[in-house]
Amino acid sequence: MSFIQRVIPNFTIRRVAHTAAILGSIALLAALIVYLSESALTTPVFVLLVIGLGGLSIWLVLAPDELRDWLMGRQVYYGIGSFILTLIVIAIATVGYSLAVEQNVIIDLTETQNYTISQPSINVLENIENRLRVLSAQAESAGIESDLHFRLVGFYTREQLRDQKSAEFLLRQYVEASTAGLRLEFYDPDVNPLLARQFGYSVIFDNTQITSGPIFLALYDGDQLLTVENIGEPTERNVQNAMLRISLAGEFKVYFIQGQLEADITIESDVGYSAAALILRERGILVDTLRLQDVEAIPEDATAIVILGAQAPYSQAQVDKIADYIERGGRMLVLADPPYADSRDSTLPNRFMLEGDSFNTYLWETFGVRFRENLVADPASSARNEFILTGLRVNTGSPPLRDFQNVPMVMTLARSLDIVEQPTEKQAEYVRSIMILAATSAFGERNLQVVDLGNLSEFDPNVDDAGDQVLATAIYRVNELEQEVQPRIILIGDSDWLANLYISPEDGSDGVLGNILLWANIAEWLTGYADLAEIDVASRPDLLPLYATSKELSRIQFITLFILPSIVLLVGGVVWVVRQRI
Repeated sequence: MSFIQRVIPNFTIRRVAHTAAILGSIALLAALIVYLSESALTTPVFVLLVIGLGGLSIWLVLAPDELRDWLMGRQVYYGIGSFILTLIVIAIATVGYSLAVEQNVIIDLTETQNYTISQPSINVLENIENRLRVLSAQAESAGIESDLHFRLVGFYTREQLRDQKSAEFLLRQYVEASTAGLRLEFYDPDVNPLLARQFGYSVIFDNTQITSGPIFLALYDGDQLLTVENIGEPTERNVQNAMLRISLAGEFKVYFIQGQLEADITIESDVGYSAAALILRERGILVDTLRLQDVEAIPEDATAIVILGAQAPYSQAQVDKIADYIERGGRMLVLADPPYADSRDSTLPNRFMLEGDSFNTYLWETFGVRFRENLVADPASSARNEFILTGLRVNTGSPPLRDFQNVPMVMTLARSLDIVEQPTEKQAEYVRSIMILAATSAFGERNLQVVDLGNLSEFDPNVDDAGDQVLATAIYRVNELEQEVQPRIILIGDSDWLANLYISPEDGSDGVLGNILLWANIAEWLTGYADLAEIDVASRPDLLPLYATSKELSRIQFITLFILPSIVLLVGGVVWVVRQRI
């Protein structure tokens, strides 16, 4: 001891005890803060607890008389009651908060019920549950046993438990408001990767992460998953929009035109187009085929028609039926491949949409857009030849492509579109919105009957089409929302991009994500599906994002369980010191 005192003159046992007590108290405080922020007994929390308890133990061992004198003192004698009551209040608040979080107890004390799902959300919930009852009744009348029900399904990893709690705060309210047994389930995608993939939880394409989820609305029959609707982040708007889309299922019908050597939507191989039809059905859009030769007019229940890679020209009578349908407010998608160069049957050259035929003439005279007789080539393409177009330029300002994600897209053997520069009075009634252009290095090869798809194509300024090569264009009425009749048309100079090879390949791979998203956007815009299945939040202030991030929850928890009790203790300590001096 004398040696230590000579080296450290101010050294005393009592000073060591005080230092240990201070360090121990600080360590315990730090342990509490770290625990509240991480919501788990992690290694740093454990180490701080050991240091804190060790420091206080040293103080008790080296200076036991201080604890005894403090407990027997006059201030403690009179203040012990207040101190105990303070601890009881803090304990009750802490336990109550923990139980409320654990049991998802929700009490909205705001006058306007800001943190309760709105009445429109409850109405939409009732709509899908009424639809569920109709489906159940239909199954029962057909003698089919069913256990139809909806589930809200979320995918969160162990590291996202706080986010899961935030989502549960909102979603639990839908479960409580349900009258048809809406269920709420959460899964760890790392533990259940097959289920996560079944829901389409995450898609990875060329190291680009495009996520869907983490919340989904699913229709089950017993334990069999029937259909899934992506909700996305857990906000009231997203949940309500997903429920609206479910409730609209069956309200739309798309006819694929047949009769002129169009592509087949029933073939499931890579050269077929069955995946495109399946995507529509998954959204609740009805799909059927139609031969124009067999009907006097396109049916009234046709939300939209699709002309998919026809190879033979349309007659004037067929064009007249299409024109009549458009005049009635019909919607149409035309996917036209380059003539001659892209033929499905070598004995029957593709002659669809030649520059002088009746269909192309109708498009030009009415809407100011027509298909060119060319084959777009891009010498700078990153693919194996210049006729496989990559580096496509997407106009996200075009209505069908708003919010379109910047992901890779591929078109193979495409033709470009010609757009009028000085529209006539009739053409001026429509907006021509360019959707997709080829890369700036591309040009339009005009020698289609002699082009060699296996060799490089050279640009001939005297023959070939120079400048921007427009591959897709949307057409709609000027001031569309003010018009009683609202036709919509999309023209694309390629049909191969929609084949199963790019949407759902036979080998089970994910396909080309840009092509998948393009088809989804086109289908939703043409049918008006997206317009009806979206809530305009700007005009609906009652739809609040009832969602808190893990940082926000940690901040709330830290304030309620640490800051506020600390303020109480601090005020009590100040009062104690003041009274001691008096």
